[in-house]
Amino acid sequence: MFSQFQLSLSQSIDSSNIFNTNNSHFIDEQQKKNFENKLASFKLTKYICTKLELPEFIFDRVISLLGKVQVDKLDAGFSLESILVVIVLFSCKEHSIQKKFEVFKLFKLNILNQSELLDEINNFKKLTKNYFRKSAKVKTVNEIFSRAEKKLEMNSMIKKRTKITANIVLDRNILDGVSKIEIVAASLYFNTLRLKSTITLAEIAKVYNIPPTSLELTYKLLHSHRRELLYGLVGINKQTI
Repeated sequence: MFSQFQLSLSQSIDSSNIFNTNNSHFIDEQQKKNFENKLASFKLTKYICTKLELPEFIFDRVISLLGKVQVDKLDAGFSLESILVVIVLFSCKEHSIQKKFEVFKLFKLNILNQSELLDEINNFKKLTKNYFRKSAKVKTVNEIFSRAEKKLEMNSMIKKRTKITANIVLDRNILDGVSKIEIVAASLYFNTLRLKSTITLAEIAKVYNIPPTSLELTYKLLHSHRRELLYGLVGINKQTI
């Protein structure tokens, strides 16, 4: 991954500010290096997301994904910018945010770089697939859904269909790369709309501490697969799709 793909934003960012650390706070050089890498990641990610006018949840998503791959890639000699540009575009793509050309412009990519970049995004998607499949097992759908059951009033049909919907999405990797909590929350909103419940998107977002804009995007992605979801739900009238 990132085979020949190297970028630099050194002209845009003052690296002396990024790596302004006090040696007395660290036990050894490795600890200092790890701290510097994390600080640089945070500041550079914030800079990119601000320049591209990306929503806050994309920033959170990029930081989360970056932590999964950064250490090995930096140790292997890949630049932080090379890793970040792929993760930023990957995060935008999974939430249907079109920022490809803005990223090309920000990083001053030529045609060859652009071609390599698109290949790397596909590679990154494969890399994250197994991680999300494993992390999804940490909590069950029932455990996550119980938070909404305790705080929101809903009938048994909404409860049943939400759990089935979320499990279909997870089992078939329909929203590959989206967190399990967001999948459960979006599944709940999907079924409250289908069954004309008074529960709002804002209420669900509050229960799960998810930005409403993020939940809305996840719901739209889920809704685009509604035919597959509704055919998988037990007792659904297929003619009402």
